[in-house]
Amino acid sequence: MLVAELSFVQTIGAGVISAVASALFTAGFVGIVAARFIHRIETRDADRRHREGLSHQTRAVLRDAYAQLLVAQRRTREASLRLARAQGAARVEADLEVVNAYAQFIDQYHRVSLDASKELWRDLRKLRRVLGAMKRAARRADVERCDELFELARDARQNLEDTFRIELGHERLHARRNPLGRYDNVRDEDRLVDERDLVS
Repeated sequence: MLVAELSFVQTIGAGVISAVASALFTAGFVGIVAARFIHRIETRDADRRHREGLSHQTRAVLRDAYAQLLVAQRRTREASLRLARAQGAARVEADLEVVNAYAQFIDQYHRVSLDASKELWRDLRKLRRVLGAMKRAARRADVERCDELFELARDARQNLEDTFRIELGHERLHARRNPLGRYDNVRDEDRLVDERDLVS
């Protein structure tokens, strides 16, 4: 049957069917596009929440490692001072305490260094160098040098603390970095293991 032969009612019926089919197709198409769009937004939000959760977990792990590093460096400084001032047989026990405290510091140093930025690694390395020199001065019973290095190690720790705070998105606590003299000269090619720290 040709379109010209359709009656008025049939033409209107065909138009309505065509309009309904077109509307259903458009609604289905819009629904599919909207569903994909909503899914994409939900997926992106879920990914963002997941990244934020991982970032929070990473920050928590880094904070924990840093807190343990601070305890280990403080124990190393204090043990080195005790060894430098110890007399006679007390030096043997004090020396063992320094060795153990420094070993714990080195363990935490490596743990924090794993995910450290270049700047954080440099500050860690500077603190390690000062503590190593302090340990050696304590073993020589050089109380005066050990006292100097005690203060220098504290300054190195403050520099490290500021760098760590910046990495976590916080402001510095100190107006300027503390100069560390010759211990400020850390090069990227410095060896990670200082043989003097291992044998002394």
